Amino acid sequence: MTDIVTPYPLVRADRARNILITGAPNYAALQLVWRIVETEPDATICLVVRGDVISAVEGQLAQRSGVRERVRVFRGNPCDANLGMQSHEFGEVANSTTDVFHMLAEYHSRNPKSFVEEININGTRHTLQSMAHFSALKRFHYYSTAFVCGDRDGVVLESELLQGQSFRNTYERTRYTAELDVRRVGTDLPVTIYRPAMVVGDTRSGEMQTTDGAWRLIQNIVRDTDRPPTIPTTARKWPFNVVPADYVAAAMHAISLRDDSLGKTYHIVDPAPFSVGTAFRLILQHSGPAGSVFEIGDKLMQTISRSTALERILGKKERRIDELESRALFNSANTQAALRGTGIQCPQLLDYLEVLVKSAGASGGDWEKIREPSTSPAANGS
Repeated sequence: MTDIVTPYPLVRADRARNILITGAPNYAALQLVWRIVETEPDATICLVVRGDVISAVEGQLAQRSGVRERVRVFRGNPCDANLGMQSHEFGEVANSTTDVFHMLAEYHSRNPKSFVEEININGTRHTLQSMAHFSALKRFHYYSTAFVCGDRDGVVLESELLQGQSFRNTYERTRYTAELDVRRVGTDLPVTIYRPAMVVGDTRSGEMQTTDGAWRLIQNIVRDTDRPPTIPTTARKWPFNVVPADYVAAAMHAISLRDDSLGKTYHIVDPAPFSVGTAFRLILQHSGPAGSVFEIGDKLMQTISRSTALERILGKKERRIDELESRALFNSANTQAALRGTGIQCPQLLDYLEVLVKSAGASGGDWEKIREPSTSPAANGS
C-alpha cells in the first residue's frame, strides 16, 4: 500500500461535495479519485463501475492509503437507464450528489465500432438523461478529448466544436457526437467540459492502464529498439501533444472547484509540445543505445498504413495512431487562466520521460488483461 504524494500543489474546496464518478478503471478517473481524497476530506465519493471490472477497481483503490474507506463502489452501467444501478441505490445517489464526473469512454482499437459507439455515445446520452433525477446537482463535469477537432489544421479554440471537420477514426467521431450532446443540454444542465490531449502515464511512477494511443506507441518503441519507429516525412514537425494522467486529474480538479468554470470548455494539453520527430528521438535516446527514426514518404504511408502490409513491412504489432497525424494546435487560454496562481502546470515531456520509458519497458500486462472488455456493454453492469 502506498501513500498519495502529488507533485502538484493542492487546491482546497470551499464546500463539501458529494461526488459521483463514472469510467473507472480509466486511469484518469482513478487519478481524480486520489486527488479528491487528498484535497477534500469532507467529500463523499461514489464510483459507478461495470460488474466485470469491479474487483480490478477495488484492487486499485486498496493500493492507496486512506482511499478505500473513503470511496463507495456501486455496480452499474452508464449505458443503461438510471446508470444501470439498483433502484434504491440510484435514488440515494441522485438525491445527494452535487458533482458528477462522467469519464466513461472507450478508445480500445480492437473493439467493434458498435461497442465504441455504445460506450461513447449512448453511455453519455443515458447519463445525461439520468441527470434529470439528480435534485442536488450543482455541476456535470464531462471528460471529452481534444481530438474532437478531427482533421482540423492550425489553432483550435476551446470554444469551438462544429467546424466542418472530418474524423480519422470511430473514437474521434463518437467523442465529437457525445460532446455535441453535452453542449446541447448545457442550457438546462450546469456543464463544464474538459478536453485532454493524448494521456500517458503518471509522472511519478509511469503507471498507465491503457493499451492504446500514445502509450502503446511508447511501449512499442521501448520494447523493440531494433526496429526504428516509422513516421511520414511531413509528420516529423507535427505536434506530439501528450499529457500525464496525474496532471490531467490535478487540472480537472482545480478547475472543477471554480464557480466561473460553469459553461466553459478546457483544453488539458501541453501548451508547448515537442514535434513528433523530436519526441520519437527522445524516447529512443532514453530507451538505450541511440537509434534513428525511419521516415517514409507520405503517399507510400497512405497506401499501406491501413493494411496488413504495414505490419509485414515495418514489423509493427499495432495499427497506426491517428492522433499522430493531427496538425491541430490546441489553444488552452481558458485552462491557463483557470490554473493561474494554483502552481499547477503541465510538465514538459522531458521532465518525466525517463519514468515513462522505464514503466513502458517493464514486463507485466495486468492492465491489458483488465482492459479487454466484453463486446456486450449491457452485460457489464450485471
